[in-house]
Amino acid sequence: GVDLDSKGTTVIPCLGKSNIDRPYLIFTKLGIPVFAVWDGDANLGETAGKCPECGKDLDKKADPKLNRRLMRMLGKAEEDWPNFTDAAAACFHTNLEDTIRSEVGEEIWKTAMEKCMSLTGMSKYSHVKKKTLFYEMLKDEAEAQGQEIQSLNEITQKILKLQT
Repeated sequence: GVDLDSKGTTVIPCLGKSNIDRPYLIFTKLGIPVFAVWDGDANLGETAGKCPECGKDLDKKADPKLNRRLMRMLGKAEEDWPNFTDAAAACFHTNLEDTIRSEVGEEIWKTAMEKCMSLTGMSKYSHVKKKTLFYEMLKDEAEAQGQEIQSLNEITQKILKLQT
């Protein structure tokens, strides 16, 4: 795999697509190349909205307004549930996890998950699947089995091109 840190590239977790716009706009304004990645969340269905009294989400479903806002920020045509990879960003129709899991298969996914849980001492799958270490281990496991993770390879290549 490619060590992005050694190439002067930092991955900044934004903790959800609702937090991507501010760092993207700030770094872009400073002339720092940015590559945004987010989940389209089409698999969740559209939210019923927010409570008019307290402002909290009424459900755990997705708000397509967030996808449209990010598409607008990138200068792209607005879409409720985008699915693309280009020179500046990648959005997964459902989510990165489902995409990668389908690319590597269940056996490799489970093996990497078990190794990462053992190494970190984490006991919850939902915690492990959000860690960069898990995806590094998954990539190593896939390569050891003669497979590649096409979506991650494509994103990595796009990120490396930003440096030239």
